[in-house]
Amino acid sequence: MSIPEYSQMFNEINRPLTTRQIQSVEVTKTFKGHNSSATVEYQPGFIQLSGQVQHKNFSAQQTLSSELNSVSQVGFHSDSLAANAIMEVTPLIVQPTIVEQLLGKNNVKTSFTSNFRSNAVLRSDNSVATVMYNQRGNIVAGSFHQKCGKFSTGCEMVNVVDKDLKMYAVGATFENEKVKAVAQTNSSKSGAIGVLVKNVKNCQVSSKVQLKYTDKLEYQGQVGLSKMFSRGQVSVSVGSDKTVNADVRAVVGQNVLCQVCLNGDITSGNVQSGLGIVF
Repeated sequence: MSIPEYSQMFNEINRPLTTRQIQSVEVTKTFKGHNSSATVEYQPGFIQLSGQVQHKNFSAQQTLSSELNSVSQVGFHSDSLAANAIMEVTPLIVQPTIVEQLLGKNNVKTSFTSNFRSNAVLRSDNSVATVMYNQRGNIVAGSFHQKCGKFSTGCEMVNVVDKDLKMYAVGATFENEKVKAVAQTNSSKSGAIGVLVKNVKNCQVSSKVQLKYTDKLEYQGQVGLSKMFSRGQVSVSVGSDKTVNADVRAVVGQNVLCQVCLNGDITSGNVQSGLGIVF
């Protein structure tokens, strides 16, 4: 048998080996019971076991991998209350230097770190309250929202204990068929008040005032008017900084929208304009 024939023979043998290589192996098997399940996941160099149990409103879940990562979770769920708690355990791994890797030294697990976090949500017909805790950073947070007829109020708070950082925000809203009013303040010593009057002869009138409580009270306001037409819309707004903005949008043809924008400064007299057409 000549050399070319030998070469061809090995090419035919190698062809299925090179075109049908197995790049990786993944195997997952799940076992199910009446109120429980267990799953085994295998990959080269990695095995993960997980299990879940549920009884009425309670549930529990556990996951453990060959890398010694562990996640434990318990929960409770009902129509008015949902709560869960999670404990995560992760190994601290020291990676060897490049020289140590060349000498065959592997990663070394020195110790473990853990983190606990939990949250709960309490609901009623007109209110929602939430609370959350995270061990990492020692963070506590909560919020509350209450609706009473056309009024609604809400507040939220975050306390990062390790950094002695506290943040909060409080807001209130009133809305009916004609008027919507919103007020809000927060821990950065700022706030805002906005009012929108709707459906007044196809017009909407809006006003907004932003406040900043520093050494002195700073404010910035804006009043706007928007009117709808059968084939377009015109909007005009005036700010306390003596700026005027105008926006005109009109349908000039089938699937063709034309828009003209004007921005002016009353103090300096500068005016900027723009034209856009959308097909």
